[in-house]
Amino acid sequence: MKIITSWVSIALVLCLLAACIGILVFERSDDNRMEISEFEFSLTFGPNGRNSINTFTNLITKDLVADGVIATKYVMSDRDRRIVREMFQDMDILAYPQNLNVRSYWDHIEIINFHVVIDGKEHSIFWTVPWDFSFDKEDRLSEIHLEFIEFITFIKNLVINSDEYKALPNAKGGYL
Repeated sequence: MKIITSWVSIALVLCLLAACIGILVFERSDDNRMEISEFEFSLTFGPNGRNSINTFTNLITKDLVADGVIATKYVMSDRDRRIVREMFQDMDILAYPQNLNVRSYWDHIEIINFHVVIDGKEHSIFWTVPWDFSFDKEDRLSEIHLEFIEFITFIKNLVINSDEYKALPNAKGGYL
């Protein structure tokens, strides 16, 4: 009887262990990635948040500093939309907190305001950062912050390097 009880106990432990391993493998699987069919977003960035890209309206806006702002039509290429879609999926962007601030900055700031609609689900993220993302060690940025910096940098480079943006007038003046 003791042998049967021992074997039953061992079998039960092995079943529980197998179930736990199965759950862990399932949770780590890339099959759980958020699938996205439709998305649009807007992103404001730069000093005072006066540069932007808006895929809802297909516009980009450039800060001309002393001369205000200017907007022009910009349609993101299919290739770039595919890259952004993959970034959203990898980041699980809808799970990000709405406020990414780690501390207050008083001068030389960039205001990032991001709004996205993915398959009908809306999400916004706000972050005030030092210019050029020059953080101090004391900021203790998380993986979410680093992923978002990579995403913002990618989008900013898309805008700034586009022919449409380059065709706009140069800014007059600057910020201190």
